[in-house]
Amino acid sequence: MPAVMPAAVVTFFNTTSGQYRFWDEFATMIGERLRPKGVENFCFRRDYGADAPEPPEARHPTPEGALGNRRWLRENVRPLAAEFEKVIFHTHGHYQPIWLGAEVLTHGRASWFWTEHLIADPGKHEGLKKLARSAAQRLALFPQRLYGVSEAGATRLREQFQPSTVRCIRTGVRLLSEPPPREIPTVPRRGLFVGRLIEEKGFWPLLKAYILLRKRDVDVTLTMVGPGPLEQIQKFIDDNGLHDHVKLAGYQKGTGPFYKEADFVIVPSVWLEALGMVSVE
Repeated sequence: MPAVMPAAVVTFFNTTSGQYRFWDEFATMIGERLRPKGVENFCFRRDYGADAPEPPEARHPTPEGALGNRRWLRENVRPLAAEFEKVIFHTHGHYQPIWLGAEVLTHGRASWFWTEHLIADPGKHEGLKKLARSAAQRLALFPQRLYGVSEAGATRLREQFQPSTVRCIRTGVRLLSEPPPREIPTVPRRGLFVGRLIEEKGFWPLLKAYILLRKRDVDVTLTMVGPGPLEQIQKFIDDNGLHDHVKLAGYQKGTGPFYKEADFVIVPSVWLEALGMVSVE
């Protein structure tokens, strides 16, 4: 019978590897810190893109809805967890629903931690839902610990779960190297947007604002960096005569050069973000 190894952290990311640099580096850095301490680190991801840094043999694809599929968990997660004496299951972000609590109970020496960077909008019957979640936490069917990446996020989690089980761990970033000094113009001209090109990030109102600026002959440009519906956005830029004002750069593995060239950065989110990475960068 093979020896049981000491401990492991098994993380489930609701993001595609190779799509967002931070989420790939984040997982790598966790592993670099844990392994010298004798703790193995495994990452399960929703999908893997062409730029995914993990070799094929180290990948753990997690199809949409897999964490709510008890059979999938038994076949893919339980055998891995059984190789270790102690296990921490770590989920990041909203998942609907999750059966990891059953794996915690089956293993016997496992815990479930949850980190969250979104702020969920209040829904109906908030009080009753909180009572149900709190009871599930006591039965180890829900996470034992929840961590918000800002005080605002942690405050919202306390409204949803047992307040004593919620902590705040502020998001960190890998700082860019200091750029060479340059003269900042009295009137900033070069704007920058960095982020996923989804409606919640507010890029459509931003583009409409640039239409107003163009009509008023304001000499200001915008570079947009991030993945999204590039063809649709480029058509909007062309149809509204913004091709001389707005540049669509799309997904970029390294954003440092764009920050260095910009005079100002715009974060026009139209949803409740606990802590936007771009604002920290």
